[in-house]
Order: sequence, then structure tokens, then C-alpha cells
Amino acid sequence: MTTRTRNKVTIALLVSGLAGYLWYRHRKRSNKSSSSSSTSSTSSNSTFEPTTVANSKRVLILGDGNLSWSLATLRQLRTHYYIHTEHLLITTFDSLDELHERYPNDPIDEIIVELNKGVGSGGTVVQVSHQVDATNLTTSLAKLHEQATTTTDTTPPNQFDLIVFNFPHWGGRGYIQRNRKLLLNFFTSVKKSNILAPQGEIHLALKQGQGGTPVDIDLGTPGNTWKSVEAAATSLYILGDVRPFVPPKGYYCSGRRGTEKSFWLGGALNHVFVHADEEKRPPRVAPAGIYPTKFTFDVSFWILDEKKYEDSDILSICVGGEVDHLLSIQYQSEHWSIPRDALISTSDLRSVVYRITYQSQMGPMSRAMMVEKHDALRLKLGLALHPVILVRGSTTFQEQFLEKMGRRRVQGAAGKK
Repeated sequence: MTTRTRNKVTIALLVSGLAGYLWYRHRKRSNKSSSSSSTSSTSSNSTFEPTTVANSKRVLILGDGNLSWSLATLRQLRTHYYIHTEHLLITTFDSLDELHERYPNDPIDEIIVELNKGVGSGGTVVQVSHQVDATNLTTSLAKLHEQATTTTDTTPPNQFDLIVFNFPHWGGRGYIQRNRKLLLNFFTSVKKSNILAPQGEIHLALKQGQGGTPVDIDLGTPGNTWKSVEAAATSLYILGDVRPFVPPKGYYCSGRRGTEKSFWLGGALNHVFVHADEEKRPPRVAPAGIYPTKFTFDVSFWILDEKKYEDSDILSICVGGEVDHLLSIQYQSEHWSIPRDALISTSDLRSVVYRITYQSQMGPMSRAMMVEKHDALRLKLGLALHPVILVRGSTTFQEQFLEKMGRRRVQGAAGKK
């Protein structure tokens, strides 16, 4: 890299770093002031207005531990002059006996009796079901259909306009990876069961710091979150909005780490996920939603011909045709060393490292999806830059390089990285 180019890159990095720092301080101050009130609005850069239970025809409530959220919501609906809700399916992960055992201080039977009374006039069907697994909805809801054929219960609808999942947790202490897997399996289950109606919404309430969006106040390292947006992207759902979690009057949280203990709700957020498909996506939601996922990868290059090498060659190839998801590419570092594969060189070569950051604005992107994009870019770089530059760490590129050089490979040397 020339001194002039390096200076330009350094200046660009300093400017972007300063801008990022100032944005971070502004965001953190804004979040701290907004978290002091659960009714304050959250800056999410979205004009999309999430629905409510009263405005949704078919509603599914998942994993309501002690049923207090459903009861408080139902009582609130009874005060409405008019509601759109036709079917309200309330579910718990535990069986009825397990609910009694886990929440011995809660009047579970009395709550269920009141829930079964429904909203009142208006024809809203309210159903309470147990042992419904949010990570296996296809099987759980199929059992409800089977039970409905042998009872007088109304058969649950195939799709729901609103799915509510408040404060999911795998049930044990710590283990953030298990909670990430829980969210991943939940979104996969919703997708596989096809229970979210077109223009439907998933309301996922999480404690402060768990969601992993810029709305969360920084409580630790950036990676110390449940990565909810990435989990949803795997099943082609995007984040439409993030708002403060405002519990209905009478709701009292419990079930902390699989117990009956309550947990702190200060700063809790309601994450609204929707379909990414244009035909199913609600109006005023961007194709990638808000706060789409970012992924960063480093790529190293051996400089084979210093006289012909230009750093602009790498930059132009990265940008060309990749604008839809390429967020930035920055010079990272360089060093001199002897390649592990002696057939590339037996003397020191310069290795240049670039850091590439991706963020799609065209749709949801999971890590696996973005790795495919990145691998495609690596292949494009390898084919275009040979024989001046060689992409490091790739057996495929080394094979192509050696074949063009007309040199025989020594058995055992192939595939080394």
C-alpha cells in the first residue's frame, strides 16, 4: 500500500471512528433518559405502528407462566367499547399440575376459570391450553386440533395476526448460548408451522440488554446479547419496531430462571418482528427492517508481485456489484512472512489484511447467509487478482495459482493453510 493511500485510509478511519463515538455517546444518553419511564417513546427510525391485542382478530399468547399477563390483558379488553379480537388462544409451556407446583402462591385455578369466561359480549372465543412448546408449534398446535375434534371447543385457527411471547428463558442460570438457541428455535418453529398470518406481527418482550439492538443500553460487551434480530433473520423475519414494554395493569412477572421469583422489568423492550416477504410484510416496514444485522470478516492477501500491486484493485472489486450488502471495507494491517506452502514462495512475502463489514438493506441476513456472500466475494477476488495477489487461507486459490504457474505440487503440501 502506498504512503499516500495509507494516509487516506488512516484519515477515513479516524473520521469514521470519531463519528461513531459521538453517535454512541448520544445514543447512550438518549437511552438512559428514555429508560427512566416505561411509557417514553423509543427512537427506532420507524413509521410502522405495531398492532395491539384489541386490534388483532386472532391472537396467540405463548408461555404465559402464571397467566397473569393474559388475565390482565383480558380484563383490559373488557373495558373496551369495541374490539376486533375473535379468537384468543392462551398457552403455557407447563402442564396444569406443573403450574400448581411452580407457582404455589398464585391462584391458578381461579385465573383459568376467569379466563374461560372470555371477554363478555362480542363473540370473542378465549381458549386456555397447556403444554404448548413455542419451539415446536407444529406438534403442539396439531394436538390442540385433535383435542378439538373430540370436544366442544372451537378449533384454533391455522394462522394468527398477533403472536405474543413475553420474556422467554430456557429455565436455568446463565448460558447465553442456550437462550440464543431458544430464540432461534422459536422463530424456526413459527416459520415451519406457518402460523403467522400475512401482515402479522410477533411481539417478543425481552429484558434490557437481551435483544441486542442499539435501543438497548450497553450493559456489557457488544456480543453479550441474545441476538434476536439475527435469530429472526434465519427464518426470514425482520424487526419492524422496538418499543418500551408496557405491561397491562395487574400483571406481575414471575418465573425468573424457572422459579416463581419475579424479575426486574425496568427498561424492558417489546421487539416487533414481521414477515420479510414483500407480499406479507406490513406497510411502512423496510425490506431489511430496522437495525439489520452486521457481520465483519477479515481477508488476507499475499502480494505476489509488488510492482503490479495496487490496493485500489482490491477495493474496486469488493465494491463492484456488492453494494446491496457491503457496508464498509477498511485497511487493517500488514506484515511480512514466509508462506506455509513452500510452493507459493520460500522467501518473505507481504500479507495485507482488509476488514469487510456487511449489512444488507435488501432483506434479512443471518450469519450463515452472510458467510455465503462473503465466500462468493472471496472467490471473485481470487479469480480477478491472480497472479498479482493471492487470497490467503484458500486451497482452491492455491491450486489455481500453482496450475497457472506450471509448477508441480509436492504430495502433502496441498491444502495447508
